[in-house]
Amino acid sequence: MIADPRGSITLTAIVPGQRGTLANLYQLYLHDMSAFVSLELDTSGRFVFDGDTLDQYFRAAGGTAYFIRYGRAIAGFVLVRRYPPSPSIFDIEQFFVLRGYRGLGVGRQALAGCLARHPGRWQIRVMHENRPAQAFWQRAIAELTGGRYVQAEACDGDLPMCFFTFASP
Repeated sequence: MIADPRGSITLTAIVPGQRGTLANLYQLYLHDMSAFVSLELDTSGRFVFDGDTLDQYFRAAGGTAYFIRYGRAIAGFVLVRRYPPSPSIFDIEQFFVLRGYRGLGVGRQALAGCLARHPGRWQIRVMHENRPAQAFWQRAIAELTGGRYVQAEACDGDLPMCFFTFASP
């Protein structure tokens, strides 16, 4: 185990000077996602991604990026935005918990923190192939909403996705 299981789980807003740390964590996220989609490495062995994916979170009204902390340690990140096709809905664009912190309630408590900070209508999109993530979101959302959510299959762009829609309690 990486940390004391009694550590508190918090969200801390990521400031522009911490973008490099977020980019490093994003590489680990992309490594995990490479099990479900084809991702290319550049000549230095890093995953290729559009830098605007992260940069938008440091512009006005671009969304909010948070580190997920377990005690003082960084345990992951979450990127929350207004969903571009439907700006009245909050959307988790990306969510990542380091493997050593999974199964400790870190993800569920991070989601609870997001819902508390951003009350309103929500959706969470999960790639159809990512069955472990679907199971996590189904459990966490059901627990935090008292089972009041809708789960549906649809395409987001060209990717088949599982959509969870609900209102924050």
